[in-house]
Amino acid sequence: MMTEEILVETLDELSPEDFDQFKLLLHTEGLSFITSERLKEANTEDVVKLLLELNRKDCVEETRKVLLKMERTDLVPRLSKIDSRAKEQQQIPLSHRVELMVSVTELLLETLADLTDIQLRDFHHHLSVIHRLRYDYRFSLMQHYTDLQDTVFTLVQSFGQQSVEVTMEVLQKMEMNDLMKRLIDSSSGPTKILLDEHAAQIHKEATLAAIRELLLETLKDLSEQELSKVQWLLQYTCFQKNLPQIPLRESVTGDSAAVVDQMMRTCGQQSLEVIMEVLMDMNRTDLVQRLSETSSGPKGMKENIDATII
Repeated sequence: MMTEEILVETLDELSPEDFDQFKLLLHTEGLSFITSERLKEANTEDVVKLLLELNRKDCVEETRKVLLKMERTDLVPRLSKIDSRAKEQQQIPLSHRVELMVSVTELLLETLADLTDIQLRDFHHHLSVIHRLRYDYRFSLMQHYTDLQDTVFTLVQSFGQQSVEVTMEVLQKMEMNDLMKRLIDSSSGPTKILLDEHAAQIHKEATLAAIRELLLETLKDLSEQELSKVQWLLQYTCFQKNLPQIPLRESVTGDSAAVVDQMMRTCGQQSLEVIMEVLMDMNRTDLVQRLSETSSGPKGMKENIDATII
């Protein structure tokens, strides 16, 4: 199950009074940047989306902490499903992640090919309403796209393996049940012509999306203090490698997704190699080992990515 689904199911078990108490404690503990008025009017799905916008491991921890304060220990075990799913996800090799991303990209390209230019703009509008990503630079640019390929690539880069679920949400809002059914029945894969024409580009974008997903999972295991140190060391490592520097106005943020996007924009295909050096400097050898095992080490990883880009 997706993290969002588990959180919604958990909070749905609260009575209206308990849910109001949950929101009050959540505002004090973790969502102080949201106005109390807005949080007061939020339903279960709204609260979960706000939690997920934190884009860090604290999303589940904030929920667990508040439930414990409310003495709702009966609901806390439900969150362990998220923890076990995250551990399983961390064990997926990079090559397999790329294959999954390729399949997702091909499926979305074929499905959304039936949208007219007007419907594609409508798709962007509904997506921006449903998923307000605060730091995703690609997402903000996406609203100006009328090109199908750019739209799908940006969608996969932003949402990774959840791109199909996100697309289904949007198509439901657009009342395009025929395309929703096609996504559900994913056995009808893309045509051979589509694969032949776009295989290299699809594989390149899928590889970058898989790298981003892997980086997100890794940085979510860092504390806020460690994340700040990552940002400082990134500047130094980029300078050493003669890579573009992250603009100063973007170099300070407590959001792990924003840091990953900064790395991807600045370091591109070298992002994994760069973050491993940064984590070594921080003595987080546990995360370095995890990345090495998942990506078959920096050397093999770089060769695979370079082959994809070329």
